Amino acid sequence: MTGVDRHVRVDDLPFLDGHPGPVLVIADNPAIARRATAWEAGFAALGRLHRVRLVGRTAGDVAGLIAEAVDLQATAILAAGGEAARQAGQAVATRLGRPLAIDGDPSFSDKSASRRHTDSLLPRS
Repeated sequence: MTGVDRHVRVDDLPFLDGHPGPVLVIADNPAIARRATAWEAGFAALGRLHRVRLVGRTAGDVAGLIAEAVDLQATAILAAGGEAARQAGQAVATRLGRPLAIDGDPSFSDKSASRRHTDSLLPRS
């Protein structure tokens, strides 16, 4: 492989340590097209169930992702792709108190995410 690989290798995800169980992957179309087979192979090698869901752009979509994570009993969230996927992943992880990893941009982390953007995506109780 040439250049810098900014993709997260599933077996290198420290956020999985101590969080056995399924992982919900929240991604946009380009990330799914590029990474779905790698996620499948990586999670299978770890014996981890995962589900990939296409990110939407509204609070209602985030509510659906939260419901999906609860239904899956996800113990961790992996967000992949552009800003919408990262913000949705952050919103789901924050709401459910789950660890979050970002695939594709190592400069983005749950500590650097803006709460005002995340809070705007959270469904109102």
